[in-house]
Amino acid sequence: MYFFRSLLLLSLLCCSANAVDALATNSRLKSAALKQDAGSQVLRFGLYYPHLSPYIYTAPINNQVIGIVPEVLAPFFKQHNITIEYVFDKVSALKRRLNNSDIDMMILNASWAINPEQVLFSAGVVPYNDYLYSRLPEQEITEPQQLDNKAICTRQYYVYPKLSALFTGELSLRVDSSSQAAQLRMLFSQRCDYAYINEIVAKWELQNQFQNQQIYRSAVYQDESMLTLGVSPKLEKLLPELNAYIQQQQQSGEIKRIINRYVHYD
Repeated sequence: MYFFRSLLLLSLLCCSANAVDALATNSRLKSAALKQDAGSQVLRFGLYYPHLSPYIYTAPINNQVIGIVPEVLAPFFKQHNITIEYVFDKVSALKRRLNNSDIDMMILNASWAINPEQVLFSAGVVPYNDYLYSRLPEQEITEPQQLDNKAICTRQYYVYPKLSALFTGELSLRVDSSSQAAQLRMLFSQRCDYAYINEIVAKWELQNQFQNQQIYRSAVYQDESMLTLGVSPKLEKLLPELNAYIQQQQQSGEIKRIINRYVHYD
């Protein structure tokens, strides 16, 4: 009798141990599946330095990524359960990483891209104008000939279709800067005669970095454009939904309201 009782107890213990092992294995499998699901929802967004304020930049206090573009896209990412992982690098490096699908998305226009045929592009997110800015109102440009032998501060790596004839013909001198803030500092220190800057960026810099300065824009060489997103081909199926969302945000006026929270128009 004792033998049968011992055998029964041993059998119950083995069953219990097997059940525990099965439960642990099942838990590990579920955990791995959850991690895999979570990983598939992470989007690697390239953020270059120096930042492109106010479109996308880090807050000085807590280094949180903020700006017009993150604010516009946040509801879309939340709706699709997408977590953003920001990847910091130089502009040129991020362009190569996007071509290699090492990152999934970044602020990028087709004219700025390396091998743009390897990248998808979103609908225009933020409309903007580029202008020639001067320190004094009497320096306003009304005719192209006024730029002969003048130095124009530009952003390094940027392409300027409106000014290409001036630079290739060596009619004007292109002076590259590492950031828009550097462009303005060089303009105010008279290291260049003019600065060619995105209007939204110029307003943000004046309101946040150069409150005691004033600049004047010229109508000549004004360039209208739209800020777009460069997207990895891996997200090809998501892109139509993203474009529809952007267009809806444009039509509702939400993007304009977000812009107005960052720059104040007189």
